[in-house]
Amino acid sequence: MSVRSGIEVSANQDTITDAEFFQVEINKSTKQWSFRTHKDVFWSVGDDGTINANASQRGPKEWFNIEWNGAKIAIKAANGKYVSTKKNGGLNASGSNGSDAESAYIWEIINRPRLVLRGEHGFLGTNPSGIVQCNKSTPEVYTLHVSGGVSHISGSNGKYWKVNGDNITVNGTEPTEFFLELVEHSKMLVRCGDKYLQGFQNGNLKFSGDGASESTLWEY
Repeated sequence: MSVRSGIEVSANQDTITDAEFFQVEINKSTKQWSFRTHKDVFWSVGDDGTINANASQRGPKEWFNIEWNGAKIAIKAANGKYVSTKKNGGLNASGSNGSDAESAYIWEIINRPRLVLRGEHGFLGTNPSGIVQCNKSTPEVYTLHVSGGVSHISGSNGKYWKVNGDNITVNGTEPTEFFLELVEHSKMLVRCGDKYLQGFQNGNLKFSGDGASESTLWEY
């Protein structure tokens, strides 16, 4: 997605400049998202469904819903339609199914290589045994790697997070695929397969959650 060619948002560039970076900002009340460009204007859906980046302020037409589908997302505009890519690369909110190829977009985080997570019981940290727990009083800084919508997490030892039965350890030589879902202000879900990272009062941490709850939301 790009605003390199003007105010119309398009998906027709194969190199990355500032025009391809967007800042997503959540509305705490509605849980909808706005997309801010490098020129400090917002995406807006027109009456014909065209997505333009020309709004200096946010109203109903500047807020979008994001659906998280693993490595890809679908974006629904205020007209109730999904943002889709037209044959000429322009974006138009005219799709009826977010899983259609023209409405599915890969997303990447480029400004958060350092990852600190805190849940309802404390910070995430690694025990001497290499097991990650969720009830630490001080944070541990992990490294987040995101490529093609897939996330990998590594520790200071250079090893990756690895799912070992009911535990998560920092001893993997190969990265495990995780998917991040931004669903609250400053909070995310971490998914592996079809389960979400869940913390327990005794410090245990495992992928057992079925959706967003106090035990699966992580402040980042």
